[in-house]
Amino acid sequence: VGALVGLVCVGRTANPIIAGVSGVIYALLLSSLLEWGVHRYIYHGRTSVLGPLRRAHLLHHAAFTVKSYTVCPHEIAYQHHRERGLNLDAKIIRVGQVLVHWVVIALALTLPSWCLTRSFAFSCSATIIGGLFSLLNFYLHETMHRRTDRWITRTTFFRWIDTHHRGHHHNQRKNLNLVLPIIDSLFASKA
Repeated sequence: VGALVGLVCVGRTANPIIAGVSGVIYALLLSSLLEWGVHRYIYHGRTSVLGPLRRAHLLHHAAFTVKSYTVCPHEIAYQHHRERGLNLDAKIIRVGQVLVHWVVIALALTLPSWCLTRSFAFSCSATIIGGLFSLLNFYLHETMHRRTDRWITRTTFFRWIDTHHRGHHHNQRKNLNLVLPIIDSLFASKA
């Protein structure tokens, strides 16, 4: 929290380059915190808020176990769900998850960053990085479970974050971050 407050203070500077860089760092830290919180308290928590998304996420874990981490494509997973009487369309669930993340990003990054700094550079950079963070979250997650031959699968970063996410499928209370495990490290939720 202190780091976020410090970045907001720096973001109020008249220098747009410094404000923009502060907005990028602010967005990365806050996006990591929000990703961790949504994953921990909405997808794996006991809350009834956004229940269908929570149920879909838990079914995702049932379909993509440690043993079938990359074997079971989403369509088979959702067929598995329908056979159990759950009419969940994969596209609807994905759109719902993207919307939840975008709303969280908009409310938690864009509005406060503008209200606190009144800096166009800070707010724009925070919003853009937050949006890219959210899109990267879904791109990486889809790539991890579908095992397509995308260029990113050949990078060291992807292999590292894929291993981190596999740990989450082994223990659902650990490794809640997907893009950058900053908050997993800070909150000792890293496996």
